[in-house]
Amino acid sequence: MKQFFKKAKCGFTIVELLVGMSIFVIIVSIASGIFIRSIKNERRMIVTNEVVDNLNSALELMGREIRGGYNFTPSPLSAGSVASTSLTFNGPTDATVTYSFGSNSIQRNGVQITSPDIQITNLTFNVMQISNACSPWRITIFIEALPAGSGNDISPIYLQSTISSRVLPKDMPLDYKVGAYAICK
Repeated sequence: MKQFFKKAKCGFTIVELLVGMSIFVIIVSIASGIFIRSIKNERRMIVTNEVVDNLNSALELMGREIRGGYNFTPSPLSAGSVASTSLTFNGPTDATVTYSFGSNSIQRNGVQITSPDIQITNLTFNVMQISNACSPWRITIFIEALPAGSGNDISPIYLQSTISSRVLPKDMPLDYKVGAYAICK
């Protein structure tokens, strides 16, 4: 009968269970927070990559036409400015091409070439000829963009590219050689 009334030493006290459960809840809370933050960061990176991919596609299209273009005429931002928000030139097929900034997008001849999921906040063209009117054109394109509807959680994406025209002023068709370009031979 003595064995029946002996105090058993197996099991946990209520205090030990509460301490163990508290530690478990704290660890699960920390792990959940890290997991949720990593999912948000992954989504942010995916959106940013989509914006950059779309901008690179638009920049590649512009670059392809600018390399084969000539007779570049920017629309100045202000009097005496060399930078502009639109660029008009004769493309490789002698058709007039205009790239411009409008409706939060990059447009080619009035048709949007960037995705509606992207909000272009700045597009600037800078047209240069280094030494004189007979040297090749160099067009620097500055683009600032955000994912549409992103709010303040994603910082703007900036792209800059300088493209040289492969058509020299001396190679332009004669009917376009007027003014300073008339001396190029």
